Amino acid sequence: MKQLDKVNTYNVFLFDRNYFCQNILTQIINHNCDAVFRLSANCNFVREFAKSKCDDKIIYLKKSKRVKFDTVDATKVRLIKYTIKNETYVLCTTLLDKNIYSYDMIKYLYNRRWDGEEFYKILNSNLLLKISNAKTLETFQQSVYAKAIVVILSRIFNLFALKCPTKLKENEHINFSDCTQMTMENILYLLLYKDDSHNNISEIYRIIQSIRKSTVICLPDRHYLRVAIRTMFKWYYTAHTRGTHKGKDVRRGTKSKKKVKNKD
Repeated sequence: MKQLDKVNTYNVFLFDRNYFCQNILTQIINHNCDAVFRLSANCNFVREFAKSKCDDKIIYLKKSKRVKFDTVDATKVRLIKYTIKNETYVLCTTLLDKNIYSYDMIKYLYNRRWDGEEFYKILNSNLLLKISNAKTLETFQQSVYAKAIVVILSRIFNLFALKCPTKLKENEHINFSDCTQMTMENILYLLLYKDDSHNNISEIYRIIQSIRKSTVICLPDRHYLRVAIRTMFKWYYTAHTRGTHKGKDVRRGTKSKKKVKNKD
């Protein structure tokens, strides 16, 4: 919330579970902004609303607890409930006007949060945003903007690849990681350093065909255990080249065996 003062007013913040608290809600309202929270079932008013037959309701909160409407310093919020694949979603928002912000619009806004998370995942994992050689704030901002442009161009060429004559199968989609890599290594080079526009167009078309061939199978209803993966830094590669790191065999994930001399 330290960055809130640098954000323009009249924006909408989207939060996943475990981010909701009265302090964050109050700060966002005082900054003339709005928010949409997904609520976890650790509060009594959330459990009561999830069991009720109502899908859209106005309540009052104080210190993250439900209170009466005439309570001093109570915050007026709106609760929304819907179900996707037998999983119930309970949202809390400050967008109170049902005529302007309909039930379906709030659902759509929260679902857009996943696109933002995918964007940051690509920046951190595929384009290694965390491993930056920038020494100043200006050079770091340039790095962020450059990698954001790569992601946007990759999305554009991904759409071009989808419009190729050969159609994808029902359980296939284009591998976006490979698409990002091809855009960064091939297409950007042609756009920035090559002057022959006629040959560039044919070469870009060939690269789009390669992007189209790089597909992965989409398995329905697949679930994986969410594990935090740390980015591989310099010591990781050093450990792999030397074989061990601090007494551990990094390649096998086991402790290196030490020879013990017999006392006899």
